[in-house]
Amino acid sequence: MTTTAIPKPPAIPSPMFSVAEACEYLKVRKSFLYELIRTGDLRARKLGSRTVILRADLDDLIEKLPQRRNRDALGPKVSASSCHRTIPAQTK
Repeated sequence: MTTTAIPKPPAIPSPMFSVAEACEYLKVRKSFLYELIRTGDLRARKLGSRTVILRADLDDLIEKLPQRRNRDALGPKVSASSCHRTIPAQTK
């Protein structure tokens, strides 16, 4: 007699992340995540005693991050030596 394996239904992605999952999602340390929450840059909610962060709030934070300027738009590269001025010697 052969048995047929019953396929598992696909996992439903949760709209909530634990603190550890949110850190993994953003690729940040826990202390930085709590700093984002403390400053109001990221909303957190309590579910019983657990702190949870909604995926939508994490995605909003990512969307609000400043964009890096294109390197070509910065103009020519300036070397450190060209930033120094030479002061003419004083004549007596």
